[in-house]
Amino acid sequence: MNSNLELHEKYNLLPNERKNKIITLMWPTSYFEKFKKRTHLLDHEISPYGRFESFEELFNELEEWKRKYPDIQKEIEKYKNEIIELNNREKWSIVKYIGESCFSYTKDHYYYVTKVVEYNNEKYYCIIDNEEYNAFLEKELYKFEMIIDKTKE
Repeated sequence: MNSNLELHEKYNLLPNERKNKIITLMWPTSYFEKFKKRTHLLDHEISPYGRFESFEELFNELEEWKRKYPDIQKEIEKYKNEIIELNNREKWSIVKYIGESCFSYTKDHYYYVTKVVEYNNEKYYCIIDNEEYNAFLEKELYKFEMIIDKTKE
């Protein structure tokens, strides 16, 4: 059995992904402006949020973009490669939310921590709730208990 599948079941991770069969993923937004100017695509056409059942389906769309917009093929390939890197779940940590239940998080539920980002001398942790990622400052992490820490690997 796939280790990611085992983790999903053991910790009930990404329940909406399993229920709705839509992949939950991260993507770099740094390409959006360039793509909009060069292709006339809109944000919701560039963003993969909630649109694909598999990475294969997403990558097929990106291959279609390369055919339609040959002058930005390299940028599209970089965008694809960054999506692959950002979504390597073997590198994602797992946390348990121990704060009070709120809109995005439920007390005693488990969530992925996808990466740690340094910005303006502060660390931000990207945590995926049931369907999308949110950034938390390191000082706010008292609401989470680290279960599997892959941020130091």
